[in-house]
Amino acid sequence: MPIRSYRDIEAYQRAKALVVPMHKLVTGFPAHERFDLCDQIRRTSKSVVTNIVEGYSQRYARQSQTVLAHRDGVCQRDD
Repeated sequence: MPIRSYRDIEAYQRAKALVVPMHKLVTGFPAHERFDLCDQIRRTSKSVVTNIVEGYSQRYARQSQTVLAHRDGVCQRDD
């Protein structure tokens, strides 16, 4: 199956599926862990998803720039 969107990436799908369970998991942690460890786990679970989306977006942007640069070169040759 071709990857047409970041939503098609298996790592994205798995990471997104873990966000809510991770948030639920940390609610059962002891009170003294709620601010440091729980916060870190929540932020990390969201960060994985965000990093995949950003990485895919940057890849797409680089491909677009390459195509545009090629087209610009073709247009300049035709002048």
